[in-house]
Amino acid sequence: MKTLAGRIGKLLPALLLALGGATHLSGQETTGVATVYLADGSTVLLRNWSLSYEFTVRGKTAPMAQARGESRSSQELWLDKDVFPLAGSRLELLYKKQSPFVDKLAYQGRDRKKDLKPKPPHRDRLVPDADGDLLVVPQSLDLKGETLTGTKRSFCLLSYTVLVVCFSEPSQQVVKVEFQ
Repeated sequence: MKTLAGRIGKLLPALLLALGGATHLSGQETTGVATVYLADGSTVLLRNWSLSYEFTVRGKTAPMAQARGESRSSQELWLDKDVFPLAGSRLELLYKKQSPFVDKLAYQGRDRKKDLKPKPPHRDRLVPDADGDLLVVPQSLDLKGETLTGTKRSFCLLSYTVLVVCFSEPSQQVVKVEFQ
């Protein structure tokens, strides 16, 4: 059954693109299709996908209890000050041995291939024009979207702190994402 599901998973993005699914599906604008490959061998197709950078914000002198959680969405991968476009690219997540933490990212874009360290985005990407008295603490990077049946899904890709741990169960652990 996994073989059939794998074949369908590989053919469906092309079919959706051929039918106009990359720009108009179920009456909604979309960002294309992202194929999410999980450690258990299954795949999930997401439309209207975006990366969600989760972080906390508080004044530098304010207690931790006053930190507020925020997020910023993008269709680009932000690593420190570097920006990597994701449309038409592939991103592989390579984990530390027997750990839920990503050690390395293998990025293959349209015109370049590069191994990357999973660094948190620079504070200016998360909170543009923030003053120096603001403490911005990146927490995690999630991939959000909806399945072809309209179910909203979210996958934790990276954890920037030991306070946030992405899933280690194979049915939730992302090993590769192809962005159409």
